[in-house]
Amino acid sequence: MSSHHRTLGLFLLAAGAAVIALTPASADAQLLKKIKKAAQDAVVDATAGKAAPAGSDAAATQAQANRSETIEITEATIDTFLVAMRPMLAEAERRQAALAAERKLRDYDACIENTAQGVTTAPTAAGMAESEKYMNQLVSVQQAYAAALQAGDEQRAAALEDSVTTLADLQAKAIFPVLKQCGARPRKPVRERAEKAVPTRPAGMTATSFGRLRERIALHLLTDGEQGPTSDAERAALASRKAQLAPLAPLFKNGSLEWGTWHQLRRGWEGNGN
Repeated sequence: MSSHHRTLGLFLLAAGAAVIALTPASADAQLLKKIKKAAQDAVVDATAGKAAPAGSDAAATQAQANRSETIEITEATIDTFLVAMRPMLAEAERRQAALAAERKLRDYDACIENTAQGVTTAPTAAGMAESEKYMNQLVSVQQAYAAALQAGDEQRAAALEDSVTTLADLQAKAIFPVLKQCGARPRKPVRERAEKAVPTRPAGMTATSFGRLRERIALHLLTDGEQGPTSDAERAALASRKAQLAPLAPLFKNGSLEWGTWHQLRRGWEGNGN
C-alpha cells in the first residue's frame, strides 16, 4: 500500500473523529448507593436554616418536618411528577441520541481506516473525473465555511465543516470505490449549547418534597419494584403508571437523570423563575 493511500485513510479518520464528551455520570450501583444515602440524610428546605444537633428537641422537630415533606405516591402525583420531569427527560434523550450518533460515526471511521489499508489498485480515469466534481464543490463549501467563521456564526460553521468532511469522503470514494462498502458517512451532530435541565416546579411542592418523590420513584424503577414504596396503595399507583414511567428507568440506571442535592434543585428553580 502506498503512503498516499495510507495518508488518505488516516485523513478520513481524523476528519470525522471529533466527539462530544457525554459519558453517563455513574454506574447503577453508585447511583443506588447515592439514593440510599440521600434517604438517610436530613434535608432542610430554604426556610429551615441549619439542622439542629442530633438528640435535641429541635432535631426531633426537624426530623418530623422532614417526614412531613414526603408526598404520598398516587396516580395523580405520578402524573404531576411526569410533567415536571419533561425538561430533564428531553435533555437526557437528546444526549443519548448524540451518543448514539457519535458511536455510529466512530464505527464508520474505523471501517474507512481498515478498508483504506487494503487498497492496492490505482485510480481509474472515470474515478478521477468524478473526484474533480467533488473537488469543485469542496472549494465552494470551504469558502462558505470561511465566511461563517469570519462572521462568528459557530453553528453554521460547524455544519459547513461537516459538509467539507462529507465531500472529502465522497471524493475519496470516487478515487477508491472499495471505500463505498462502508456505506454513507453519518452526519456529525451539531454541538448544542444547553443549560442543565431542571424539572418544572409542581404547584404546592417544595424542593425537598419533590426531591423525596423523585428519589422514591427512582428507587422503585432502579430495583424493578423490589425497593422503594411498600404500601399497597403506592405500589398499585406505580403499577398503573408502569408504561408512562418506563422511559425514565434506563435513564436513571445509566446516570442520565442523576441529580446532586435538593438544595441545588431549589436554586435551579429560583434561578429559572419557577
